Amino acid sequence: MKKISRRQFLQVSAGAAAGIVAVACTPSSTPPTAPTTAPVAEPAAAATAVPPTAAAEAPAVAASKYKEAPMLAELVQAGKLPPVEERLPVNPKLVQSLPPEWLDQEVGQYGGTYRLAGPGIQYDNDGYMMCETPLLNTPGILGDNIQPNLFETFEANEDNTVFTATLRKGLKWSDGQPVTTRDIAFVWEDWYGNEELAPSGPPAWLRAGTKATGEPMKLEVVDDYTVIWSFTQPYGGFPVNLAIGGWHAYDLLMQPRHYLEQFHKKYADPAKLEQLIAEGKFETWTQLFFNKYDNAWNYMQARTIDCPKLSPWILKEANDQRTVLERNPYYFKVDADGQQLPYVDRIEFETVTDPEVLAVKQFAGETDYGAEVVTMPKIALYKANEEKGNYNLKFGNIHRTAGAIFVNMTYNDENWRRVVQDIRFRKALNMAINRMEVIDAVYYGYAEPTDMVPNEFSEEGAMALLDEMGLDKKDAEGFRLGPDGKTFTILIEPHNDFWDHGPVAQLASQFWNKVGIKTSVKPLTGALWGPKVNANELQATVLFDVSTLWYYQAYGFDLWGSLWNTWRATGGKEGEEPPQIVKDLYDKVASVMVVPPSEGRAVAKECEKMIYDSVWYFPISINHKQPRIENKRLGNVTSNEMAFSIAQTLAMEQAFYRA
Repeated sequence: MKKISRRQFLQVSAGAAAGIVAVACTPSSTPPTAPTTAPVAEPAAAATAVPPTAAAEAPAVAASKYKEAPMLAELVQAGKLPPVEERLPVNPKLVQSLPPEWLDQEVGQYGGTYRLAGPGIQYDNDGYMMCETPLLNTPGILGDNIQPNLFETFEANEDNTVFTATLRKGLKWSDGQPVTTRDIAFVWEDWYGNEELAPSGPPAWLRAGTKATGEPMKLEVVDDYTVIWSFTQPYGGFPVNLAIGGWHAYDLLMQPRHYLEQFHKKYADPAKLEQLIAEGKFETWTQLFFNKYDNAWNYMQARTIDCPKLSPWILKEANDQRTVLERNPYYFKVDADGQQLPYVDRIEFETVTDPEVLAVKQFAGETDYGAEVVTMPKIALYKANEEKGNYNLKFGNIHRTAGAIFVNMTYNDENWRRVVQDIRFRKALNMAINRMEVIDAVYYGYAEPTDMVPNEFSEEGAMALLDEMGLDKKDAEGFRLGPDGKTFTILIEPHNDFWDHGPVAQLASQFWNKVGIKTSVKPLTGALWGPKVNANELQATVLFDVSTLWYYQAYGFDLWGSLWNTWRATGGKEGEEPPQIVKDLYDKVASVMVVPPSEGRAVAKECEKMIYDSVWYFPISINHKQPRIENKRLGNVTSNEMAFSIAQTLAMEQAFYRA
């Protein structure tokens, strides 16, 4: 197949597509409101990137110079809200959510609504990222430029075993209650330290060596604002994990104690707690507790509407058709002119389950932003409708690989295991994949073949390996027989909530059928896919992985070795003990975060070499571009194609509508 350039594809396809979709007149977003107060003197400079072992920043602006959105000023005048100076921390965070080389940041203006749409019910990937709020910050999600965020200072000792963190004095939850170290102690002592809420104790990333078997960290509360975390082994990547690793937000280490205590057996009045359990139709107090707390993933769910938060926007309305969030009046960031962020007043999300209807709404300009919901097969139409839809189509780097293929080596069938655990079989399947065909057919040339595994395409070579391992006998249709004398088959069940996973699975089945491995495809929705993964019931699947981020190194362990990964995650209490070569990979991956970021990248490369040598799964491509659409009036949005699209989504508290 001849490959055309991305520019050629857009030029040719856009012309052909221009007349396909009729778009309505572009509806305008809520008009922005210009600042009502005069500019103030130049503030102190923002803190520059600092080593992850020591983070601090300069004061933002003088407390008397802060400004607020008109909608909040009205509430202050009505006596329904304290003045902005009393709502902000003593030293607010001076916003810098993207690296300076990616964005020449402007001082924005208040007002407007982000209109989002997608298939989720009380959930949206883009909206989730807009509200993600970590304890530390790494502009652009690079992982090696750690800065303060909710913490004002963060320091490490020389061997990275002891970390001292200080909260911003005056930081408040969205209900106006102060944030203190009691909120941190509550999570550590009363959540992770409670056997009913956390039977296995704290997660691996809060243990020595980032292993499930590691010694849990120790927490010392110094005063209302300062805590000391200590580990029995060096943990150079701990600041990275607080900023971005695992998409960790503040909620994994800090929760509103004053709110959640009423749902905790240790603190609640027993009679009142039983009443709440009965009213909610729960069986236990732990079910009630987990139903009420807020985390980054459930922020749009109606059940969390009363839980105080620290995000830029907070939930105001939620049902299965529509979700509305409004600005958090106690949000802790300001811009260079002392304006409290976010600039945009509201987020309105509409559930649109039909992808064709969603696309038409996007083409018509009925949404203002989209990254995760913008699909490659329609990029020509997105380009053709840019002007009518009043949006810009942009391409940024994607933070993950695209559809990778996984074959489960712990599927509960001995005949199956005997075949797939033979490295010659995995090398054969890998060699049978024509990656350039997948890149052209599914990703329209917006990617390159992977270097995570060998990239030699040879049907002859694949068949020779299969013959060598004893799969040389065939049935009447020409498909290979397994060790049990029966036709060896693979069923690929891709996660079909992602537009590309089904097509990748279909092409993989064609490639493998050609070399004699009988393969079929049965797409699954996320609701069916997840339980089958957890039950070790998938033979093979397609999903992305996050190995592209050096600090993440998520190689789909639960997909190509489900029971082995359960053993790893539970410290050997459940699942099956893997072979030593797999244990070695687990250990190497865990060590990425043990060393400082300056060394972590090199360790990540060692992990990739181990994946390459054993071909544990079959990634297809690297260096993907991710399309996204943005309302043309949006300011403080990057056009740098080297920027991760998701980094822009994480920075939307600093975007604004131009008048």
